[in-house]
This record gives sequence, C-alpha cells and structure tokens, in this order.
Amino acid sequence: MAVLVVIGYHLGLTWLPGGFLGVDLFFVLSGYLITGLLLTEVARSGGLDLGRFYARRIRRLFPAMAVLLLVFAIVALRSDPLDRATMRADGLSALLDVANWHFIASGASYFAQFTMPSALRHTWSLAIEEQFYLLWPLMVLAITALARGRSRVVGGVVAGLATASFTASIVLYHPGTDPSRVYFGTDTRAFTLLVGALLAVVDRGSRWGPTGGRRGRAWAMASVPAIGGMVGMFLMAGDRDVWVYRGGLLAFALLAAVVIGAAHGGIVGRVLSTEPLRWIGTISYGLYLWHWPLDVWLTPQLVHASGWRLDVIRVLATFGVAVASYYLVERTVRQGRFPRRAALEAFGWTIGLLVAVIAVGTLGARPLPDYLQASRRDPNGPILVRTAARPAAKFAPATTRATSAADSTTTTVLSRPPTRVLLLGDSVAASVQGALGDELLGRGVSFADGTVVGCGVVLGDPADPSSRQVITSVRACSGTIAKVQQAALGQVHPDLVLLFSTWEREDRIVDGQYFAAGTPAWASHMLTLYDDTISRVTAAGARVGLVLPPDPVAGVHGQARVVDRVRRTTALRDVLAKVAQRHAGSVTPVDLASIVCPGQPPCPPIVGGLELRHEDGIHFDSPASQGWVARRIASLLTQLDLDHLPATTTPGGPPASSHPPPN
Repeated sequence: MAVLVVIGYHLGLTWLPGGFLGVDLFFVLSGYLITGLLLTEVARSGGLDLGRFYARRIRRLFPAMAVLLLVFAIVALRSDPLDRATMRADGLSALLDVANWHFIASGASYFAQFTMPSALRHTWSLAIEEQFYLLWPLMVLAITALARGRSRVVGGVVAGLATASFTASIVLYHPGTDPSRVYFGTDTRAFTLLVGALLAVVDRGSRWGPTGGRRGRAWAMASVPAIGGMVGMFLMAGDRDVWVYRGGLLAFALLAAVVIGAAHGGIVGRVLSTEPLRWIGTISYGLYLWHWPLDVWLTPQLVHASGWRLDVIRVLATFGVAVASYYLVERTVRQGRFPRRAALEAFGWTIGLLVAVIAVGTLGARPLPDYLQASRRDPNGPILVRTAARPAAKFAPATTRATSAADSTTTTVLSRPPTRVLLLGDSVAASVQGALGDELLGRGVSFADGTVVGCGVVLGDPADPSSRQVITSVRACSGTIAKVQQAALGQVHPDLVLLFSTWEREDRIVDGQYFAAGTPAWASHMLTLYDDTISRVTAAGARVGLVLPPDPVAGVHGQARVVDRVRRTTALRDVLAKVAQRHAGSVTPVDLASIVCPGQPPCPPIVGGLELRHEDGIHFDSPASQGWVARRIASLLTQLDLDHLPATTTPGGPPASSHPPPN
C-alpha cells in the first residue's frame, strides 16, 4: 500500500496529492518491525549480534541498490555534461547512505517545480532508513540496559526521543518556506520511525498492546477511523501545507501505528494479507527503488507517448524491473550461503567499484550555465553597457504634410529605431542575453543586461499554489528588482526597455490575500503591477518592448505540469496584451511565443531544425538555440519605430514602420 501511493504521487496524480505520506507509512512499519526484532533478541539472549544484524540489512538492501547505481552511471555517460556534476554527487551520496543530507546541503527541493529532478532523489528516505539501522540497535542496547527489562521505562525513553524529534521539526519549519530541510532531515523525521518503535514496545510489554481478545478487538475497531483518516490525508494533504508540518505528519504516523497494530488479526489483517497485496509487499523494495528513476528516464520523447499512456508504460516498466530485481538479484543474494569474510570483502570491493564507475560515468561534467546562477551579478553593482562600434543602420525620414487650411507646410518626422536597448527579465531572458547583445551590436545598437536570475520584472510576491505562501526563493526579489531597474535606467538611458520574464505567471499574494493565476482578481492585480513597472521604466522617455513568453516544451515535465504551465502562460500573455493596449503610446508587444511555438500549444521540442530548449523545456540552453532566438528578437527590435510604435509586432511580417527591415 505504501509504495503504491508513493508511485501515484510521483506520477503526478492530481487526486492523490498526499501520496508522499506513503513514505511515512513505510517509516512507521519499518520502525515497528526492526524494533520488534531487536527487542525479541535482547529478551532471548540478553544482547544483540550486531554483526549479524548489519549483515542481514546489507544483504537485503545493498545488491539491488548496487544494480541501480550501475545503471545510473551508464545513464550518466549519455547525459548532458551540465547534469553530470550533480549526478556524481547524487550517486555517491546514495551509495554512502547520506543522500538526505546531501540534498539538504545542496539546497535541492523534494518539491521542486521548475528544475529537472535527480533520478536518485527518492533515495533520501533509504538513507534515513540506513542511518536508523546503523544507530538504533546501539540505542536499543543502551535503553534496555538502562531500563533493566522494564517495558514502561523503555517506552518512556522511546516516546521522549520521538517528542524531541517532533519538536525539532516544529522549530526548524518556517511557514511559507521550502519544507525540504524538515522533510529530508534524519533528526526531524526520526519521530515517524520512533512511533513505529513505540508500537513495538507497547505490543510486547504493555496491557494496552494490540494482541489478544478484547484488546485486539478494540484495536480493530480503532483501525476503521484510522484508515479513514489516512485515506483522507492521502486525498487532501498538500506537500507544502502548513498543517502537515505543524502536526499532520505526527498525526498520520499515529494513525498508521493503529492500523499496523490492528493488522495482527481480524478483518484488517485479512485484507492486508490477501495474495495480491502480499506479492506487492514482496517486491515493494524494488518497486520503490526503480519507480522514480524510470519516471525520470522514460520521457515522452523516448517512448513516444504522453498522458495516461505514458503513466501506464512507466508503471508496467516499474513492475517488470522490480520483479526481475527481486528474483534475479535480491532473493538470489539473500538465499545464497556466503562465508562472512568473503561477503565482507565482496561488499568492500563492490563499494570501490561503484565509486569508480560513478566517477567515470560523470567525467566531463560542466557547471551550471551563467544564466542559472543566482550570483551571476551583484544587483548593487554597475550595469555593463555594451556600446556599438558603429551607429544604427540608416533609416529614411517619413515626410508628412499638414492639412490645415491656414498653414500648408511640410513637416519631416524622423522615424528612429532604438540605439540603446536595456534587457530586464529573469533567467529565461538571461539565457539569451549574450547572443542578443552580440546580434544588436552587429546592427549598431548598444545593449545592456539588467536581468536578475530567479526574479521577474514586476514587484510583489509570487506564491506557491500548494502552500499558498510566498515562494522562499523570491522573497527578496521586489527589493532587488527595484534596485536593478533604477540603476540600469540611470546608467544606460535606454531608448527601448525589453521586459522579458516568466515569473509573472505564478500565483500572487497581496496584503496577505492569495490570488490564483488565471483568475480575474489575479489578472487585475497583475495589470496594476505592470502599470507600475511601465510607469517606472518610461519615466525618462524610454519605450517598452513587452515580450510575450512561450509555453514550455511538451514532454519535458509531467503531463499535468505542462498543462498547468500552458494555462498559466496563456493567462500571462492575455494580461500582457491588455498592458500593451493600456499603454499603446509607449508599449509594443514582441511576440516571442509565435516564433518559438508555431501552431497550437504545447510547444514542439524542435523548431527550425533546432532543439531550442532541451534541458528543462524553459530556458534556451545551447549556443545554437540562443543565437537562433536572438537573431529573430534582434530583427524585431531593430524594426521598431520608436516615434510611431506599432500596435503589434510579430514574426509574420515587419511592423508598420517607415524604414526598411535590416538585413
């Protein structure tokens, strides 16, 4: 059951937002089973054979993980060099069972919405399990020695440890921020395992235990509302909901403990013991180990499917690989008879071999491109202006004749293209700024880059739709945007300001009130924010080119996410069209969407013979794609008539202008 809801969550099933809680169910069950084994051995022999315990855990878990890491290293060989540095760290941390702390240290989010995930992201939970297996037997020995066989004391100590862990999770969680530190941390997740451990203590030494006559019936009766509560949380809990981290995880763990305790007998035990569920439980480790990498690797481009068909392919592949893993690897190793010394040597050699394989598979790694690095420029520093070596291309004056009867004179109006362009925007704009600057300089137009990675072009607070809280990474953006725009306008004195950002398609929080993207209230708020930005950048006489952003590439993210992004981007383009109408005298739309996404949405992966946005479906990530897009944007900009801005600017033809288009 636990692994099935996790698989559903990772497939992006919209009706199962709380599927991530399947990991907590597994934690409680694991804590219960392991603690029960340890307490039984202590009661029987007065101690623990730690070598035997650790050997059994290694034989159970390591062989299948080793196969996964070998496949992961082979995939790394065929991956883009940009991904390999991250893949190397991910692979080594998974191998050494510290993946959860690696993801905390690297700032990776389990709930990331805008980046391609690691194929080993799910190993954070296996790392917590392994750390529990390493430390908990030693702690059980110490606790039982301290308690001198008194179950009540053992239970009190375990409950105290669980309380300390839960308290740490409360202290370290800050509403409105990414909860990954709390979600990944061994210290802040231990209480879930310890709830299972406490159940094992109660089961073996308390009159409140779930076994036996009247007590068993009481637990069985309690399991009915407990199951209902768990199902309700699976269907309603969001992975960023504040209440989840303010007691929801603990409540779920307690409900799970009741259900596990009631599974000793009665209808709950019979249902959970049916043959299909028993078989799924048998291969559950392989299902969990392989489902997420296959979700990442089996892309729509690879299998030529999308939507529910893609989900079916991924699920079938997961079950197929899990079955092969169990019967060919896991069961073979577990049933084999290996001398302890030989097994230990084989384990050490395998660790060394995997380190070498992962290192070789990730050779040639490249760092993140400049446009994705938040520290690419100090927002308080000067704006670099690239000055054209030659003036802009000559243009013909437009001659008009006044029709006043009193004064029949001829007036010459110079229609001028921009000579100084300032680009303001986010990382998508930053991905093309270098190539765009080169193109404009070649056309005699000076260029300045005022993009800020991770921030948009309007002030205010984008919000996360799950938590309905301000997105942590953008909390400082309003101040940064204001500083950069003020400094850039003062230093560059642009003729044309190009506004190019996708952050404005996110939900918003205004004075504590939440506005969902695409709603009339959100659109009204965004119009106000854009009015403020337009007024700010045109105060000194500059005109504005308002870039209509394209949809994401189809198939790079999950189908549900692509549909959501298309909806949001469409809503933003509608807002931008209204902005251009409201400021027709100073603003013209620059329709990048029709260049990059010809036809109906979603965007095709290849346009003009180029894979324009290969890495994440959003940024223009190769020199070829950057140059291709920059040439088309530059052609549009150098055709603009700043004295008579056209109503629209599209790649279908030159705008209404008195000067010919550049070559």
